[in-house]
Amino acid sequence: MNHVKHPQQNTMAHPPAGWDDRGGVLRLPVIYAMQGKVPGTNVKVFLSRWKPTAAELAMLLEGGEVELTCVGGQPACNLTAVPPNELQAPHILLPH
Repeated sequence: MNHVKHPQQNTMAHPPAGWDDRGGVLRLPVIYAMQGKVPGTNVKVFLSRWKPTAAELAMLLEGGEVELTCVGGQPACNLTAVPPNELQAPHILLPH
């Protein structure tokens, strides 16, 4: 999947210094993201957007699955699809 720049982007996440991607197995790209908080709380959230390639989309349509890899542990997270007419607005975040 390819990460996507979005209008609310206010930060970039980089792989750790000296990261070894094991020949592409653990590829960590620079990610364009928005950091903010869940409204009404002090819970910090990091939002990034991703778009499947044509080959990945075909795989998903044939019953494939999306895999999430988190280096260093599994944080609380959510994956969701965003309709084209809602691409401008994040669903739960307010920029800080």
